[in-house]
Amino acid sequence: MKRRARPVRSTAFRHPVYRRYDQSVTIPFRTGVPRKRALRQAQSRARIRAISLPRLLSGSTVLAVALISVWIGFSDTFYVRRPVVTGNLRVPAQSIVAGSRIAGMHVLWLNTKETEVTLLREVPQLESAHMSCRLPADCSIAVSEREPLLAWRWGQAVVWIDRAGVAFPAQGDAPDLLTVESIDAPAPVPGQKIDQKLMSAIVSASVELPDVGRYRYTLARGLEFDDPKGYPVYLGAGANMQDRATVWRALRDDLSRREIVPAYIDVRFPLAPYYGR
Repeated sequence: MKRRARPVRSTAFRHPVYRRYDQSVTIPFRTGVPRKRALRQAQSRARIRAISLPRLLSGSTVLAVALISVWIGFSDTFYVRRPVVTGNLRVPAQSIVAGSRIAGMHVLWLNTKETEVTLLREVPQLESAHMSCRLPADCSIAVSEREPLLAWRWGQAVVWIDRAGVAFPAQGDAPDLLTVESIDAPAPVPGQKIDQKLMSAIVSASVELPDVGRYRYTLARGLEFDDPKGYPVYLGAGANMQDRATVWRALRDDLSRREIVPAYIDVRFPLAPYYGR
């Protein structure tokens, strides 16, 4: 009996099987590690990119701020040179700028409130001051000047005094200004206030005696003025100046009718006036 021959498998068919077997076994073993390494590297690069972008942006911002700060700090553009002054009539603008002490100062170093206080202290002729600044260094100062009510004269020194009693340097001409000549009391320094009772007496006297343009002041007798006939009239420095003026007129008219020219009339005490001969 013949033995059936074993079928011969085609090598073309067997070779792909071995190739598939080889691929299925050897490929994961040979290429798995490089793939994991590549994956880790890709993830690492992604994290680096994610971290580097915010750092790059923040670093650029810090650098830009630093450069701008250096430019603002050292550029002449931000230093005050010629502030604009408005509202002044008698006080020169140069004096106001000098009193403010802001010329040549960096605009970011300015404190407007402190500057206003300094200006009013340095320039007592000013009643109020308002300062404003805007970048790069445009500053303006709006002021209002004190209005003189009277001129206080002591020897050759003359200061003006406003209605609030504040003394300030005389500046300019004021020929019709009420004058108080001090005999033995020094003139107040600019920025100083005179005694409020004395100031009230001067204001009341100027209202009650509008034709009198010049007074003298002594510590002993207070206010006094010269009658048109040449003799002095002592008013004092009390609060009831209206009563004193009324008594003086009555006594003056009575003496005139009797053709008496007194050496002086004293109405410092309205209830007990007297005159000297």
